[in-house]
This record gives sequence, C-alpha cells and structure tokens, in this order.
Amino acid sequence: HGLPPKNFMEEYKGNIKKAKAAYEKATNWRRENNMDNIFSIPQPSFHSVLKYYPHYIHGKAYDGSTVLYEILGQAKMKELNRVGVSVENMVDHMNMRNEFCIHRFHKSRINKPFDPQCKSCVVEDELNPLYMHDEGVKIMTVLDVGGIKLSDVTKDVLLFIKQSSAVVDKYYPNRVVRLAIVNAPAWFGAIWSMISNI
Repeated sequence: HGLPPKNFMEEYKGNIKKAKAAYEKATNWRRENNMDNIFSIPQPSFHSVLKYYPHYIHGKAYDGSTVLYEILGQAKMKELNRVGVSVENMVDHMNMRNEFCIHRFHKSRINKPFDPQCKSCVVEDELNPLYMHDEGVKIMTVLDVGGIKLSDVTKDVLLFIKQSSAVVDKYYPNRVVRLAIVNAPAWFGAIWSMISNI
C-alpha cells in the first residue's frame, strides 16, 4: 500500500502511521456519509440554510486559496429550528459545501461547467499520480460576526461550530489554511476562546 494523500502526510508531519490511521478514518467517514455521491443527494434544507445562515464562495486569497465567507452575525438559528433544520442538517450542508469547493476548484475542473449529477473527485484527485504532489485546493474562511449579540450565541450555535469544525479537522486536514474573524465586538474574543476549547 502506498502513502496516504499529501494533505494527511503534511498534517501529521510525515508520520506515516498516524497519517494512514487518520486517512482510514476519513475513508470510513466518507463511505458512511456517501460523500462521493453528495452532489446528487437531495438537500431539502439547502435554501433554508442559505437564507438563515448566509454564506458565500467568493474569490481567491493572495496565496490562491478559495475564500469562503460565513456571515455568523446575520445567522438566525431560531428560524432554522422553526423551519425544521437541525444542527445535524447544518453540518451536513457545510460538508457538502466543503466537498463542492475542493472538487469544483481543482485545477483540472476550474474552467469546466459543474455537473450537479457528477461524482465527487476529491479522493480520486488525492490519489491521482498527476496531482498527488500538488498543493491541492486550499480554503480560507472569513467569519463575519458584525452585529452579533451575546444572546445569539446559543447552544445550537456552539454545537454547530464545534461539529462542523471537527469534520474539517479530521477529514479534510490541511485544507483550511486560515480563518479570519472580522467585525467582532469587544466581548467576542472571550466567546471564541471558549468555542476553540470545546
């Protein structure tokens, strides 16, 4: 068996045993969640999530990373609950978005139209000898918390951030190169420290 993909090797600083174990867990997670077919799986909460948790894919950072904007300050978690969107649905939605970004903006597809019925090529790209030494698709996330109130930081918000972050850390290692928090009120630093330690 060959080495695990480059991003796993980099995350574990060349420790093959740890990288292989992490990659095996990621492979099992992908199989359990049918990630290779995620684009053709119905997403009934798609438009509700976009409406009440505004987020966008827009542009490139100076290092070529794809920039994702999440407007946490305008999120309406109570409305999401009201229309039947759970934290688990939110996490599933963000998993699909991350998969889309890494698939869609790969250099072999960036200038081609996206086929929503296609299979995800994330794993195929990682193992393809043509690309396995490339940096691959990197992501920068801009978290805009402008307008957020302390009362907005509910248990569901904390759970969503914790679970969606855990997926990225475990199953998309070394993909998110930086997180920028903008328009934060003075008290947000303390909350973010708490979130980071959950």
